[in-house]
Amino acid sequence: MKNNLRIATIGLLSAALLSACGAPNLGPPQNKEAELITAVTGTLNGVAAGVVAKAPIEGLEVTTTTTENGHFSFALPNAAQMAPVSRSLNDGFLKDFNCQTALVSTDTSVQVYAFGSVNSGGRDYMDIKAARPTLSPQASLGGRVYLYSTKKAVITGTLTCSLSPLILKDIRANISVNPGWNVLGIEGKNGGFSALTTVTGELYGSKKDENSVWSNTDQLRSQAGI
Repeated sequence: MKNNLRIATIGLLSAALLSACGAPNLGPPQNKEAELITAVTGTLNGVAAGVVAKAPIEGLEVTTTTTENGHFSFALPNAAQMAPVSRSLNDGFLKDFNCQTALVSTDTSVQVYAFGSVNSGGRDYMDIKAARPTLSPQASLGGRVYLYSTKKAVITGTLTCSLSPLILKDIRANISVNPGWNVLGIEGKNGGFSALTTVTGELYGSKKDENSVWSNTDQLRSQAGI
């Protein structure tokens, strides 16, 4: 039972998501140009002041300490710092979400790095919100992840992510990015009671929200009423 609950939780996670079980087909994903940022700011849900928060960028120490009510802000690494960290398109995309990707770019030489979580107190918090209308079996979600790109490009394709035990399957990407850190949007729905563990959807360019509240998987499950 706990596993099923945890499923729905992160299940409500990444992208204009619609389940593969009988849900209507989505139209082509929108190609929205992503906003460029130099810092990530938000609030970790339920976290006190004075707690270390760390971004999962391999090889770099990107940390900060929360202030009142779990508020945090950290500067993102610059181009020189990201040079040894950036990877080929299908090797640097949302490793903290355990993603396998089939992505292509208009510039085949582009290097990237993307993350979607912040670790604090041994838990991962995501810039995601979830909700479910009363008496409805279908929950919805929306939020952001963050992508560094070395070049201007349009990135398309699909990715499948495993957030044990949830599977985000065939998430469709259509993203217009520029050199630097880009904000990507995620939103969607699961498939209701019959498809809590497998969701599909979209990933697209978006804008920052410095007032966003980042949640862990248990909190997302609660928000979704599951």
